[in-house]
Amino acid sequence: MKLVTPRTYPLLVIFCLLSIVFCLYKSGGLPFINKPLIVRHMGEVIRQPIAAGTFYPNDPTALYHDIKRYLGAEPSLGYTNVRAVLVPHAGYVYSGAVAASAFREVSPDFTRVFILASHHNGDVTLSGVSLTEVSHYAIPGAKIPLDGVVDELKKNPLFVHEPLAHTMQMIEVELPFLHALKGLSEKPEFTIIPMIVGALSKTQTEELAQILNKYNDAKTLFVFSVDLSHYFNAKEALTLDARTIDALMGRDTTALDSATTDGNQVLQVLTLLAQINEWEPALTKHGHSGEINTTMERVVGYAGMVFHKPFALKPEEQKSVLDFVRKTIEGSLTIGKTAPDASEMTQLVPVLGSDRASFVTLKKNNALRGCMGNLMPQTSLIDSLQANALKAAFEDPRFTPVTAEEMPNTHISISILDYPQKIVVDDPLKYPDTIKPNIDGVIIQYKNNHSTYLPSVWEEIPDPVMFLSSLCRKQDAPMTCWQDREAQLYRYRAFVFEE
Repeated sequence: MKLVTPRTYPLLVIFCLLSIVFCLYKSGGLPFINKPLIVRHMGEVIRQPIAAGTFYPNDPTALYHDIKRYLGAEPSLGYTNVRAVLVPHAGYVYSGAVAASAFREVSPDFTRVFILASHHNGDVTLSGVSLTEVSHYAIPGAKIPLDGVVDELKKNPLFVHEPLAHTMQMIEVELPFLHALKGLSEKPEFTIIPMIVGALSKTQTEELAQILNKYNDAKTLFVFSVDLSHYFNAKEALTLDARTIDALMGRDTTALDSATTDGNQVLQVLTLLAQINEWEPALTKHGHSGEINTTMERVVGYAGMVFHKPFALKPEEQKSVLDFVRKTIEGSLTIGKTAPDASEMTQLVPVLGSDRASFVTLKKNNALRGCMGNLMPQTSLIDSLQANALKAAFEDPRFTPVTAEEMPNTHISISILDYPQKIVVDDPLKYPDTIKPNIDGVIIQYKNNHSTYLPSVWEEIPDPVMFLSSLCRKQDAPMTCWQDREAQLYRYRAFVFEE
């Protein structure tokens, strides 16, 4: 038997260490190493831009000036863990602001993007999903490489190659936004898998969603490029688009069967993928072309939406936050006690540093003892919780301030709110059928006043009509104020936990 001599130990140790590092690298176990992009193994075959100079500027400087302007026009709504977006694909002058409303919620840490659009070229029919044979998509100032996943997918009979399917703009117009999010690097730091979706059976639609989910990971983004209703007058378009948006908000594939869009099958895939992963939908903006060209008799509808992992805290994090809120109140009541350190709390639960709205509710003997909060993100979540805890205890005008003697018998619950979304209906009488009992918190804004009920109020008022009527009375408005077209209704979801 050959013995390992001391002289060979260093080489053996180095070999073993390198082997471990290589295995960890391949498995994703070394997050600090940037893995190289997996591009197609083929010669460079470039798809040249066909929409530059018409749908968006051909000059890179002008193009990215516009992109920056669109993305910076409004602040982010603060959604985290955005996994998929729905965006339009019209000329930027018409739909650029709507597309930007969704893209600005996307974290730039993605490295791979699946982009799906429906087949638009009337010169050829398409069944299945067409993949292109190129190696790069060119846009002004960059060449975006295709991912090696394309070659894997080609082995599945669901995927075909129809060259004429790739001669339209639906994929291309989304690329400058993605390139801008990644910092406009000379060598783009992400790959794409462009898919043009033709006619699909229900089984094929479900199969495509499952295939996409196979590649779903923290570095992959899904972009669904769809315009809504086409060439109806503005009033009809609002009715049709409201139905589509409501179906998407409810992740209702059955309702999407009868939607009026240029990509129902693409929306079906999006909705199935959201169902599989329990992603929450959020509307970021909607509109139509008539808002730009003022031609109201023949408009195209647009919507921006994001699909994100719902906000959540682990049980131990919930307990820590509840302790923080209790100690915040007790620190203001008891001599010698100090309020807890917000910065330490943020180190313990980092998501508390993000901007979010919250409510703090106090109950004593199952009766309300104080409830204060904010509907819109104004500060970091930790600051919001600290401020609302003190307001609920000492500033709720409906109650006297909480005393130190009451605190042992006071029960604390916390609601962390998503960003409110305007409810889109063509007829106010449809509001009761649109809101989701036990899920939606609702805001009614009417004649310079507003009132809200948290989702927990559904336990006391389970009927949607009575829920809305009571909400009107809460702001001293007529019980039917929600039926007035002047009223604007918003809904939000809340992550609720309690002692």
